[in-house]
Amino acid sequence: SARRCRHQAPGHQAPIMGIRAGRPPALGRGASLLILLGLARAGASAGPSPCAVLSAEACVGANGNGIVRCGFCGASWSCLEGDAKGPKGAATDCAPGNWVTTREDVDSRGWSGARYPPAGDFAPPWCEAGGQTHWAKPNERGLERASLWGGQMCDCPEARSGASCEGCAADAGCAGDERCNTGLRADRARLSCAVEATQPENSVYQLLNDFAPDPRINFVLVGSNATLSVDKAVEHPLKVVNHTGHPSVLWSPVVFRGEGRSAVAETGVLCPPKGEGEVEPPWPVDGSARCIRWSLDDNVAIRCPPPDQGYPGGWSRYADACQLVANFFKPPIHVVCTARPDGDRPVHGCVATAVKKFTFRLRCEVPGECVRRPPPKPTP
Repeated sequence: SARRCRHQAPGHQAPIMGIRAGRPPALGRGASLLILLGLARAGASAGPSPCAVLSAEACVGANGNGIVRCGFCGASWSCLEGDAKGPKGAATDCAPGNWVTTREDVDSRGWSGARYPPAGDFAPPWCEAGGQTHWAKPNERGLERASLWGGQMCDCPEARSGASCEGCAADAGCAGDERCNTGLRADRARLSCAVEATQPENSVYQLLNDFAPDPRINFVLVGSNATLSVDKAVEHPLKVVNHTGHPSVLWSPVVFRGEGRSAVAETGVLCPPKGEGEVEPPWPVDGSARCIRWSLDDNVAIRCPPPDQGYPGGWSRYADACQLVANFFKPPIHVVCTARPDGDRPVHGCVATAVKKFTFRLRCEVPGECVRRPPPKPTP
């Protein structure tokens, strides 16, 4: 079964055509924020997949000589490993009539000709290990014509975790001679976190909770180096069509990316009590909880998507919102998380603080790392 919201996949009569989203402002009013602390891709990998592409044309282009390696699911707008019958090991099935494996089928459904962000930091995630792109209904009234928003993260198989399903969540997500290590490490931590509340007065939560659920912040920590980004949901390509009736664009969900070089990690610290004007912490405040804390006190260099690629003519959905959102994530930035998970899954409660006054209560999932099992002890 898939975790997070299952796809609200459009049923297939014909491709969903002639439906154009209106032009809402770059920022609206409502949703949840996610933060990701991370490093390199975790989990077992047999090498790059031929299906690790975003476009329908490139996806089916991996097939040939009677061999089907990849198929494109128009409902989730995802390229997946599979055969002519459907995807293999996917988080969810592809809705009937939405699975194609040839260029002729892509063209006949009107799924060709869309434009995509270039490869690199501003591209949407490609979902690994059978994950499919996440889509959900919008929050805002008046946006129902673009009834699916997402593209900023993936729905993962049960044994996988992470924004792009890059990590394991259980041993079943690893190779037979490996186990899943979901321990939270201070020197390299990867967390995918839903924001449950913000203070003061929930102002930042309301700013980021605009069109659709689950915007995401990516924060990557390697020693003293850290990168930070904010990603937000965009319209499903089949809901944003051009004058030819074909999907016009898979928007980049990236609002901004930033880099800092002064990150400091501390382990075994006492999880702090609630401060004045701060969110309620997700841990007991009787002194029994221990936490890991990451601090970034110096400058974070912000990179915005190119202004000439902004909405509606380019590939960036939120280029014009970059500077406004980035103002809420200036140093000093502190992230404090419980050292132990809150249940069977690798989920931790966290509190983040930025600009000395904005606090976020987070619920954070750790993408696990597949490691070799220790050899069995010799028989006496």
